[in-house]
Amino acid sequence: MCSTKSNYSWDIEIKKYENKIFIDKRQDNTENILSYPTVCETAVDYQPFDDSTINGIKPLMKEARKINETWLNISQNRNVATTIPLENENPFLEDENQIATRVGYKYKIWKLQDANEKDGRKERKICIRCSVHTHIGVQKENGEPQLMNVYALNEFSLNRTNWRNQIDNSIINCLNKEVTDNSFKVSRWLIQSMLADVDFIKFGFISRKDVTDNKKHVLIATHTV
Repeated sequence: MCSTKSNYSWDIEIKKYENKIFIDKRQDNTENILSYPTVCETAVDYQPFDDSTINGIKPLMKEARKINETWLNISQNRNVATTIPLENENPFLEDENQIATRVGYKYKIWKLQDANEKDGRKERKICIRCSVHTHIGVQKENGEPQLMNVYALNEFSLNRTNWRNQIDNSIINCLNKEVTDNSFKVSRWLIQSMLADVDFIKFGFISRKDVTDNKKHVLIATHTV
């Protein structure tokens, strides 16, 4: 759904087992670009160079992933009483004391094609694993919790943006700039959230404390849609 917006190459595996086809990112490649949020991939200006500086393509992606993992962790309430138990345990946790971000997964099935005996056509379905990050503590009219996914946008250059001076007066303009410069990444987040059927997305605007240091960051603002 988002592939047409991407400028970088992907590394995926397609395996067939009996009458099933499995599509996933390649797991034995730690540098797989699909494991990271890209940064300014679709920007007209300030396109990152493929170098080893802190503003190179891969260092920026690694920084963005760390920021998103941290933002997800601080967006969740650690109170056990607010945790929503799901039908099955997290498939990626091997130990109850394992340090890992707790998220929920929905396995949703859509029908792509009806069966038609006359044409010899078989029914085709697709099952997608969808991630749900958290809930907001409010129930819908049907009693189900209102769900939310959280994502972080990161500022790395004051020449490109200056959120400290701009965001209080024009947070929508700042968000639009990020959507334009990160069209694939934001579209990917949006599609992920739509497939998971969450009610809200909360964006965190996170900037380096010092533009020359990619280890320390500050939260400038948030915006919920």
